[in-house]
Amino acid sequence: MSVIARLMGQSFAWYDEVAAIMLAWITYYGSALAALHRRHIGFDTVLLALPKNVRVAALLLSEAIVLTFFFLMARAGLQVLDVL
Repeated sequence: MSVIARLMGQSFAWYDEVAAIMLAWITYYGSALAALHRRHIGFDTVLLALPKNVRVAALLLSEAIVLTFFFLMARAGLQVLDVL
């Protein structure tokens, strides 16, 4: 639709902003979906080479790091909402 409008000599002023916002949202959605299905980037080969006790500890540590990151992001988001 934007191509047709440009050919007619009129372009949409909001088109680039919508495209950028949609790119950001689809990135967030894709990463959340990958994490939900446990398909996010990882080092499975390295993890499987570790002894079982170390592997469990590494998994627990990684989950703790991820949860801490999500908590910090939620807290920062709430602070931004207070400003806005």
